[in-house]
Amino acid sequence: GKDSRHKEITWEGKRADGVAALDPRVLLASSELRRRAARLREAAEQTSLAAFRRELNARKRVLRSLGHLEVHRETGDGTTAPAAAAEPIVDLTMDDDASGDAPGTFDVVTLKGRAACHVDIADELLTTELLFNGGFNALTVPQLCALCSCLLPETEKTAEAIKLRSELQSTLEMLQEAATRVAEVAFDCGVAPPEAERETFVSKYVESFQPGLMDVAFEWSRGLKTFAEIADMTDLFEGSIVRSLRRLVEFLDNLHNACVEVGESSLAEKFEEAHKSISRGIVHANSLYL
Repeated sequence: GKDSRHKEITWEGKRADGVAALDPRVLLASSELRRRAARLREAAEQTSLAAFRRELNARKRVLRSLGHLEVHRETGDGTTAPAAAAEPIVDLTMDDDASGDAPGTFDVVTLKGRAACHVDIADELLTTELLFNGGFNALTVPQLCALCSCLLPETEKTAEAIKLRSELQSTLEMLQEAATRVAEVAFDCGVAPPEAERETFVSKYVESFQPGLMDVAFEWSRGLKTFAEIADMTDLFEGSIVRSLRRLVEFLDNLHNACVEVGESSLAEKFEEAHKSISRGIVHANSLYL
């Protein structure tokens, strides 16, 4: 005399109305799959976190090696002082969680690191290497503009073979030497993917700085040719040339501010002069249709 609304389950796993009931083994398997999925999600999160830690520590080792960060230690009187050179500051073992930090130490941004903070549209590491190793000092203003054009990310590529005059070729070689050193430090500190080869990684970084606009920036800075004459020197569209020169103006402003930050007043004046030599005429116009 059971109520017909209740479904009777038999030992054969079927309800009294003939519809198959859920097998307890299926329920157990489903529960186990949900637990496994949760464990896998947690493992994936931990793997991503570990990868982030590895990249962060590798980049921190690069900044220390290039002099953007300096390791300090707290002293007994509550002040801080640079850690002893003998302490294990830079760790190249590439352990997942290794940061190279000796116990009780922390990083302080150096003058070089503060200068790099002013560079936001070009490669900060290579730019500050050139700034601090004197690479900019001996250059004329047109050479300075030409060199800085190589440091900008290349958005427009020329299909023409580039033949530089000797004064620009030597400038480009100086940049490539500095870029090689930065890339080698980055590779040794573990920034490169595990499967990357040292030579390939270094050459790819160095080749990312292309001289496609060196002649254009050099001649426009000199002011001896019209824009039409300069446009004939390359296969880039006129609008692309103007956009690139405007980005160069912004970059020269970055470098001027970086020099002011580090107290290089004479070099700051040179960058200001370079800025004025580029930001004129059609490059300085509010519209290309004027």
